[in-house]
Amino acid sequence: MANEINKNLVKCKVCSGIVATSARRCPHCGARLKMHPVLGCFLWIVGLIVLFIIVMVFLVLFMNYRKIR
Repeated sequence: MANEINKNLVKCKVCSGIVATSARRCPHCGARLKMHPVLGCFLWIVGLIVLFIIVMVFLVLFMNYRKIR
């Protein structure tokens, strides 16, 4: 019985509170415990797109600045 309880509980990485493995957030501090793999992949893709857009904007501004001078 004790092994079953230990398998179903983990420590929160933020507050070290005991949390069920099925929980999505820590009941003590509210920290997110799990992220769905698809959501993580989606966030990486969005981040890369935003980074690409920022780099392209700076390149266009730099090219226009060189044409003016």
